[in-house]
Amino acid sequence: MRHEDMRGHLIIGEGVEVSGVIVCPGTVTVDGTLLGKLSAAELRVGTSGRIEGEVKAGTAIIRGEVGPLLTCSSKLLVCATGKVAGTATFPTLEVELGGQLVGRIQSTADAGALEVPGVTRLPSPESP
Repeated sequence: MRHEDMRGHLIIGEGVEVSGVIVCPGTVTVDGTLLGKLSAAELRVGTSGRIEGEVKAGTAIIRGEVGPLLTCSSKLLVCATGKVAGTATFPTLEVELGGQLVGRIQSTADAGALEVPGVTRLPSPESP
């Protein structure tokens, strides 16, 4: 990839640990460790990647670990090696065989919520 194509993008390489607040207009790729808050248009967490903190992204592709708070405005994809632990909010969800969701998942598409494991649908506030 050319240098000009990397503007607005961030890569946290394997073996690197970053703590703090990151706001990125493009893609953030995490193959190392991020502790803190992240806001990005797209998030890609590699198999060696780990994020602990509050994450907001348009699209998130998870092959490593993310938690305890993940909010996607477009799509969440949990790959076979991925794990999301905590609260995840999204309009569209895709989980590959082997991918893990542990905690509370909230779909903004139907305003429903599920607790995982056990997959129990919670009543909406309008329900008696």
